[in-house]
Amino acid sequence: MGTTRQRKPVSLLLIVTMPCAAFLGFQAREACAGKGKTIQEAIEYATGKFAAEVAAESAERLSARLTSLAAKHGDDAIVAFKRVGPQALRVAEEAGEHAGPALRLMAARGQEAMWVLRDAERTALFLRFGDDAAEAMIRHKGIAAPLVRELEGPAARALKAVDSRNARRIKMMADDGDLTRMGQIGRILAVIERYGDGAADFIWRHKGALAVAAVLGAFLDDPKPFIEGTQDLAASAAVPVAEVAKEASRSVNWTAVVMTGMILLTLVFLWRVRAVVGLARVLSPAGSTCRKSPGP
Repeated sequence: MGTTRQRKPVSLLLIVTMPCAAFLGFQAREACAGKGKTIQEAIEYATGKFAAEVAAESAERLSARLTSLAAKHGDDAIVAFKRVGPQALRVAEEAGEHAGPALRLMAARGQEAMWVLRDAERTALFLRFGDDAAEAMIRHKGIAAPLVRELEGPAARALKAVDSRNARRIKMMADDGDLTRMGQIGRILAVIERYGDGAADFIWRHKGALAVAAVLGAFLDDPKPFIEGTQDLAASAAVPVAEVAKEASRSVNWTAVVMTGMILLTLVFLWRVRAVVGLARVLSPAGSTCRKSPGP
């Protein structure tokens, strides 16, 4: 009797779970069938869009590779394949453990993602700082990577918010030491991230004055009025104008100023010498050769 009583719960459990398992198996088969159909459609699409690349490898082989990646990384693999072609599979396979982020970037940005993923340094920056770095490097080719390497995540987020001209300005301020002289680089970049081109343009035009700690502090505490032009920078900081002028003068290229001054002085000197020589010729008597008077 005891054995019969123990078997009843087991039998009941089987009765309940077997339909559930069957249903789940059916769902899994349906999902696999749907995924297989999607992969086949992707192969057919790529055959038309990337004919030369697809022709180099059999459709069966491409399907097997794409199926493997899709099983690990989901729809990003299929979308990346449709947007980039067979090279998406190659990049993902070479990325190894980082295939997921690489496929996600290719799915989102298509061929533009190749600017990042074809270069080891740019790929490393993307993997370290994420989509912000990738976006900055794609938008500002040749400018963003060195800045992100030096100033890290804040630079990536700031560069996303500006156009190419202000991206170049940020790089120039970094290269010339203006950002270092101002200090609080992270907060400055955060202002650019928030207010975009307006902030970058303001900081570029006032980089000398912002090297004064009090001026920079006033700006960073509430940058919007300064950017919009409703508040004066030096006056609001309550610092002597002479101090602001002194710091602003540090950003002047004094070598060029001195050279220009020397050239102007030389031209003035030559002009005056020429004027003096001309005047001497006018004042000298005609026929200045002396003649002896005849004797008695």
